[in-house]
Amino acid sequence: MQNSEWLDEAILVEGGLRGELLVPRKVVWRGKTLTVVSTGRQWLADDITHVLVELHDRSRMELTFSHQSGWRVVRYWLPPAATV
Repeated sequence: MQNSEWLDEAILVEGGLRGELLVPRKVVWRGKTLTVVSTGRQWLADDITHVLVELHDRSRMELTFSHQSGWRVVRYWLPPAATV
């Protein structure tokens, strides 16, 4: 996917668990509250859980969670309408 940005920013995530899977439902990032409409792949690497999410504005994020760092956004893809 093009038009992505690599980041390492703290993010507030509201959600729950489904079995052992993390299920983000809303994120607060850069002063905006965004609703998660779907959750994609989820994997564990070096004790950090990675979660791909799609937001209501059709943008996408790769979120990470660790007990040391909490939630972070590490990659952000612009919504399709914003890509040129």
